[in-house]
Amino acid sequence: MKKLTIFKFKSVACKLLSAIFLSVCIIFSICLYYSFAEVPCKINYQGRLIKDNVPVDGTKPMSFSIYDDAAGGTLLWTSEGVDVEVYNGLFRYVLDLSSINWAAGETLYLEVQVGTDILTPREAIYAYPYSINSHLLEGETKDYFLDTSGNTQTKQGGLNIMGNVGIGTTPGEDLEVNGDIKVDETVYFDAEYNNGNSGTADTIDWRVANKQKSTLTGNVTFTFIAPGGPCNLVLKLVQDTIGSRTVTWPATVKWAVGTKPTLTAAPNAIDIVSFYYDGTNYYGQASLNFQ
Repeated sequence: MKKLTIFKFKSVACKLLSAIFLSVCIIFSICLYYSFAEVPCKINYQGRLIKDNVPVDGTKPMSFSIYDDAAGGTLLWTSEGVDVEVYNGLFRYVLDLSSINWAAGETLYLEVQVGTDILTPREAIYAYPYSINSHLLEGETKDYFLDTSGNTQTKQGGLNIMGNVGIGTTPGEDLEVNGDIKVDETVYFDAEYNNGNSGTADTIDWRVANKQKSTLTGNVTFTFIAPGGPCNLVLKLVQDTIGSRTVTWPATVKWAVGTKPTLTAAPNAIDIVSFYYDGTNYYGQASLNFQ
């Protein structure tokens, strides 16, 4: 019985296999294109056919097939029957593998048939063809992803960013915008921040939330921790079941004509105090006795 010798150039490795009366030299090469055009999912398959120690010439019927197993398995792609020109034993055929899911990461196998002769065993397709996936990015084309160009882009679905975001600026906060913001619908807070029971001394940290609630459980002296910059703030004050609790405000709180409001004394009464913070002082006004 004659031998099928498969030489793999570059690795200088060879195998001696019992098969048909052919000798085939095989080269796989990925077609690389140095341009910004779409990279084709193609492999340039080259080889040499020798029968009875004589190079083959002429047009030969061949087929090329990709399987997910070295024997048997599922057929993933096939060229079906194609006529391939052979000159002095040399031939080439471009395998258009656009339908192969290279992102799956499994080992695939190429089977070559010349006429009625199937070359065995199938050839494993090693890591280098998987560079095809470099333009697919886990099965998606480059248009699926945002880039750093100045082009207008659209991202479908959610976008989770685990860090600061700056628009028109280098961010120093979770979100920092240098420019106008247009909102077509509603901007809202996820919840009112409950500062809990006041006791007789309570700190309102405006860095935590713009909308806060404090339940007055004693005659309380408030301390304010300032937000990052000028903004509007709201403090909801709720009397406990006893009522008549009073508030001593920080010195940075300013009232119209210098008169602080008298809070509603009734048990469970609700007063809303709003502030405009200018970076230094809190300019307040109160809406009292919500029923």
